[in-house]
Amino acid sequence: MHFELFVIEGELSEEKVRFAVTPNNEIIRISSFQLFVVDVFKNLIECSQDEFWYIDPNGRKEFLLFLTKKKLMEKKKEYLPNDVLSLQCEFSFTSGIVFQETNKIIAFSPSIESTEQENRRLQDEKDLPVPKGILIDNLKSMLNNSCFSDVKLRTNGQVYFAHKCILSSRSTVFEAMFSNDMKEKMNDCVDIEDLNDDTVLRMLRYIYSAEVEELEWDSAAELYEAADKYQLLDLNGICSCYLKDNLQPSNACATLVLADLHQDEELRCFARDFILRHGKDINSEEWEKLLSSNLKLAAEMMRLKFQE
Repeated sequence: MHFELFVIEGELSEEKVRFAVTPNNEIIRISSFQLFVVDVFKNLIECSQDEFWYIDPNGRKEFLLFLTKKKLMEKKKEYLPNDVLSLQCEFSFTSGIVFQETNKIIAFSPSIESTEQENRRLQDEKDLPVPKGILIDNLKSMLNNSCFSDVKLRTNGQVYFAHKCILSSRSTVFEAMFSNDMKEKMNDCVDIEDLNDDTVLRMLRYIYSAEVEELEWDSAAELYEAADKYQLLDLNGICSCYLKDNLQPSNACATLVLADLHQDEELRCFARDFILRHGKDINSEEWEKLLSSNLKLAAEMMRLKFQE
């Protein structure tokens, strides 16, 4: 897919951001996409999504960004760090051959020979469900099918079958394992003893689908550790944002220790500032846990508190 971004004059002289997508391959007939603005904290803000048919194989589709230029500039620090707009666009597409529940294959021809044929084709299109996330669904099914797997991820209680090419494309740590003469490459097995079964499964589902299941604080903290270990930067950012958004007096000290352990200065400062603001709400048990787990951090917090 070819992607273009440009600014146009809108109503009341307000400049609008517009983008266009064009297929680079004539077999593409159906495409769906989601477009996100990536903010300074690596959060994904959805700003457009659509699905469309390409009747003309060289067709070009144009769409408006939900955020105008004015709104982008109003949040320049958030959306335009260093004057750079970062976008993430997720596409899925098909050649137009769709399997219905009856397993009947409907193939759409790129040429139209008559009005009658066109009417039949439009009726077929109307009757067919609009495909959503075809590529993601296919990748998810690969995770659940061990037939073509070539590596195992083994925890203390489970064995998960996976694919080296997918793991390597998503993680530089896995790529190094399978590219060099390491035991994981020789044995086709990765032993993971420091992560629990649920966390490894959540990590794998994210690797295959770029989706994160519903989180709670404990599962987010564990997934954050897994993402840092295997250098899944997007997942690490998602978990970090969740931890910040759900920071409370009952977990602030634990978040501070977690951030310090993984040398995450942004999360560390966020947790530290929260503790300084809400220190009176943090019970003695949480302080004692901080003292026992990281005396240096506890001393630093005491020093900052007295400096206020």
